[in-house]
Amino acid sequence: MKCVVICDTHGMYPDLKIPPGDVFIHAGDILGRGKLPELVEFNAWLSTLPHTHKIVIASNHSWSCYWYFGSDNGWFQCGLRGADESN
Repeated sequence: MKCVVICDTHGMYPDLKIPPGDVFIHAGDILGRGKLPELVEFNAWLSTLPHTHKIVIASNHSWSCYWYFGSDNGWFQCGLRGADESN
């Protein structure tokens, strides 16, 4: 299994050449200013990566993303501030 790990990109992730692998991990400080549009752009970029598994760790520069426990299936999920938290 090949893991590809990056961190501290601060919004500069599109400029990186990401090698292929089985697991992609972004270990924090994804965004520049932590604004919701930046998170949406990152998510679109993330969807273009070919890795089978993707793990994203939110940090102090990613405040527009917060973690909550999904009661329906017991997995951790990422939500956006202002999103419906009823599930």
